Amino acid sequence: MKIDKYLLLLLSLAILPACQNKPEKPDLRGHWHVYRLPFDSTFSTWDIIDSTKFIVNVNNYEDAYERFYHLSVEDTVFQNVQFNHFEGNFKYQLSFDTLFLKEIDYIPVNDSTYLEYAGEIFAYGIRVDASTCDLTKEYYGHLQININLPISEKVTEQDDLLTVLSLVSYMDIGKPKSFIKQYSSDTFLIQVNDVFIPYHSVPEYIDQERAKLPEVDRDSLMILMGIDRNTPAIMVDSVEQSIHASYPMVDIYYACLPEGKTNMHKPIFTSLKNEFSKSANKPAASLTISIGEDKQVEWTIEKRNQKPESQRYDLQTAEGKDKLREAILQANQNKQPLGIQFTFAGNTTFQDYITAQTTIKQMLEETAQ
Repeated sequence: MKIDKYLLLLLSLAILPACQNKPEKPDLRGHWHVYRLPFDSTFSTWDIIDSTKFIVNVNNYEDAYERFYHLSVEDTVFQNVQFNHFEGNFKYQLSFDTLFLKEIDYIPVNDSTYLEYAGEIFAYGIRVDASTCDLTKEYYGHLQININLPISEKVTEQDDLLTVLSLVSYMDIGKPKSFIKQYSSDTFLIQVNDVFIPYHSVPEYIDQERAKLPEVDRDSLMILMGIDRNTPAIMVDSVEQSIHASYPMVDIYYACLPEGKTNMHKPIFTSLKNEFSKSANKPAASLTISIGEDKQVEWTIEKRNQKPESQRYDLQTAEGKDKLREAILQANQNKQPLGIQFTFAGNTTFQDYITAQTTIKQMLEETAQ
C-alpha cells in the first residue's frame, strides 16, 4: 500500500515538536542580593543551591531558615517564599544576572477555579560573587537602620551562641535608612524584630522574650546587640541599665569587628561580652570609669564605708594602668568583689565605650593570671 507523500509530510510535522528537547531551565544557582521595592536600601540574601532549594539570609543567625521552591519552565514560580518580612508566591524572569520578581495573586472565577495574576515587579535580585561580599552588611541588610560595627581588640567567636540560639534575643541601634521618613535621619533608633521601640519599652520587650522560653530557661536569656559605633554611649548605657534594673541576670553581648578589620568574610561574627554594665552584688569597692569630652579615660575607686578618693588616674598613662592593676589584684586576693560603672561626657560614642571596656577587660585578664 502506498502512502501519500503529503500525508507522510503532515505526520512528520506533527511528530517533530514532540521529539524536540524541552527548553532548558534557566540556571539560577548562586548568591543573590534580593531587594523588595520600594525599600531598596534593605535586602535579603538568597543562596540558590539547585533546582529544588535555596536558603534565605544564610549569614544572619537571627533570621536564617531554609525555604524550598518549585521551579519549572512552564510556570517559573517561587512558592511560599519568605523574606524582608513578607511571604508570598512569585513569578520570576531572569535577565542575565538580574532576577525580576512579580507577586502572584489568585483571583476567584467560581467556587473551584482561580485565575492566576502576576502584578507589577515586587522585588529584584542581583547575582553577586559571594567571595567579595561584606558579611557585616549582609548580616544587617534586612534591618531598617544602618549599622557600622565598633572595633575591639578583645572579641570572642560567637560559636558558643550558635548552640543555644533559642536563648538569644536581638536588639539593634542605629540611624534610619533613607526610606524611613517618619524619623529624622540623625535620630538613633532601637529596632527589635521589624519594629522600632522607645527606650521605656525595652523592659517590656525583655518580658516578651522571656515569656517565649520555658520557665527553667528564662534566667539564661542573652541579648545580642548590634549597635552603630557612633551611637551615643549614654544611650547604650541607659538601655543596659533599664534591662538590668529588672533582670540583672541577663547577659549582654555586643557585635564587634576584630582590631584591624573593616569587614568580615566568614559567617562567624565576633562579639564582646559586656561584663561591666552590672555591678557586683554588694561590692567592696566601686571602680568608676569616666570618659571625658577629649576622649580621655580616667578612673577612681570608692571603697565601701570609706570616703571616696579624690585622686583620678589617666588610664592612658603607665601610672594609671599600674594603679588600676594593683587595685584589681588586691580585690582578687581579698576575694572582695569589685563593682565597675561608667560615666560619659555628652560626646562619647559607643566606639569610645567599647575601647574603654576592651582596655579594662585586658587588665582584668592580666591580673587574674
